[in-house]
Amino acid sequence: MTGKICLSPEQCAVVNEGLSPSQDEIGWAKEFFAEFQRDGGEIRNGSDLPRIARATKILDLARAYGIEVSEFEDERVHMPAPTDTYHY
Repeated sequence: MTGKICLSPEQCAVVNEGLSPSQDEIGWAKEFFAEFQRDGGEIRNGSDLPRIARATKILDLARAYGIEVSEFEDERVHMPAPTDTYHY
């Protein structure tokens, strides 16, 4: 879901929080792009394109909701992918 109708302005903060990406999702997206660049930044297999699209959407949504997304890897060493991202 990417939107919701609010009946009063007081509901906006709760809706925005519910629709914005979690810190775990943001961490996964940043780690995915860092690993992708370390591996040469080239598509390796069929799972790269959907993961690139998912990571891009997560980071774009975070920025749209005003969540600061740093370019640095100082938050976490490793973050597993969110369960709805892909499966092996």
